[in-house]
Amino acid sequence: MTTANQFRAMAPYIHEHRDKRVIIMVPGQAIPEASSLIHDIALLQALGLKVVVVHGYRPQLDALLSAAGHQPEFHDGRRITPAIAQAQVLAAAGATRLQLEAALSQGMPNSPMAHARVRVVGGNFIQGRPLGVINGVDMQHTGCVRSIDGIAINRHLDNGDLVLVSCLGHSLTGETFNLRLHEVAQKLATTLNADKLIVLGKHWPTTVDDQPLHELAASDLPELIERIDERQRDALRLAADACNLGVERVHLLNWRQDGVLLDELFTRDGVGTLVYRTAYERLRRAEARDIGNLIELLKPMEDSGFLVKRERERLETEVDRFVVVERDRTLIGCAALYPLEEQHAEIACVAVHPDYQGGDLGDNLLHRIEKEAAHQGLTHLWVLTTVAEHWFQEKGFEKADVDALPSARKALYNWQRASKVMVKTL
Repeated sequence: MTTANQFRAMAPYIHEHRDKRVIIMVPGQAIPEASSLIHDIALLQALGLKVVVVHGYRPQLDALLSAAGHQPEFHDGRRITPAIAQAQVLAAAGATRLQLEAALSQGMPNSPMAHARVRVVGGNFIQGRPLGVINGVDMQHTGCVRSIDGIAINRHLDNGDLVLVSCLGHSLTGETFNLRLHEVAQKLATTLNADKLIVLGKHWPTTVDDQPLHELAASDLPELIERIDERQRDALRLAADACNLGVERVHLLNWRQDGVLLDELFTRDGVGTLVYRTAYERLRRAEARDIGNLIELLKPMEDSGFLVKRERERLETEVDRFVVVERDRTLIGCAALYPLEEQHAEIACVAVHPDYQGGDLGDNLLHRIEKEAAHQGLTHLWVLTTVAEHWFQEKGFEKADVDALPSARKALYNWQRASKVMVKTL
């Protein structure tokens, strides 16, 4: 693919992400190898995203504690931070922050950072409080987030700054508390009403039964959690909690994969595991019990001539080809995928209940169908439409002649309906 075509392929995603607030969680172990990651973070900001980077420093702190002769202490999965270790906590956080800040300040000619001029800001955005005594164990200077100054952070983002946040929280008494990276990232995302939270780790994408799991609804996590690698569970719970608190999408990515941020955000399929918020709608494969509701949903569009009428008997034999959107046990949208020949398939019966048209249900249905087609190894999707030509064009379909249809489908073409023929290459 030429450079020009690469830019054209990315253009829709560049437009979509511009001015979006993105929280990027960078663990301490990623920082020594973060050169390419830093370049890509700077590029995200140059492309118009409003970026907050929150970093950890666990391995750096462990090294300093070891050098000082202190043994790290943990209770219930949380680090205990005694007063004697405060100097090492502040040193680890400060050194790691300065390392990131220096990397983001690069600008050598003939490098990815040339002319970047990233303006990095930080401050006392996080107010912390002591975690307290947990099951009889005093966590001392280990704390949790009390509040985040979202107004101040947003002011910097709107001014074009990149906000860099360490996992430290200051209290009204002037004390500093060591905070948990996952908690800070989630609180930042929810306080800022972020469009995306990106969680970097070593073990993504998620696998279930040895199969990669690239998308997961937050509401589906409880029934899958026991089948997922234990090393991934905390981050997945974080992602689901963030979605339940209003974050639309959480991306779980492998920081060791070169270009992972760009491949995730500027390609159709992404490369990690996406956890997305589920509101009132549930998108799923149709079942036999849905036949009556499918007939009711399709009937208005069939009566108006927008869709070809399907008898109940046909729907009963083809129900497994449908995906549906359910809201409060009512079907409000559907679409079907019919395999043709030579890795081609037809999308049919795209329908949305009149009360829910004008939103993104049609987009979600089409996206699900395209993902299913890609999973099946299909290369071309066809659609025949009488009224939705422009909508399908906006989704990447192109006009085609009837003669271009796969032979078996061409033989069934209804010349009286004179449907427009459109195709999309996956």
